Amino acid sequence: MFGVRLLSLFALAGLIAGCAGTKKHGISRNLYRVSPELLADIARATQVRIRLKGVNAVIEKEMNQRSRDNFKKFLAKYPIR
Repeated sequence: MFGVRLLSLFALAGLIAGCAGTKKHGISRNLYRVSPELLADIARATQVRIRLKGVNAVIEKEMNQRSRDNFKKFLAKYPIR
């Protein structure tokens, strides 16, 4: 079954080629390519934890039920190809 799904964007950046990023007002925005399987795993997970690792800090958050439901609706509206 799909239990906890821990996403480390820092780790994904090292594994995935094709990262696009911009910096504006001291805030970095990055996009990472992920597989359709990973998105499906996230949608099916009962708990999703997100870990952002920067130079000076690590931020860990948990995706609440409403956010997971919205994510599922998004994937249903825009199917993965």
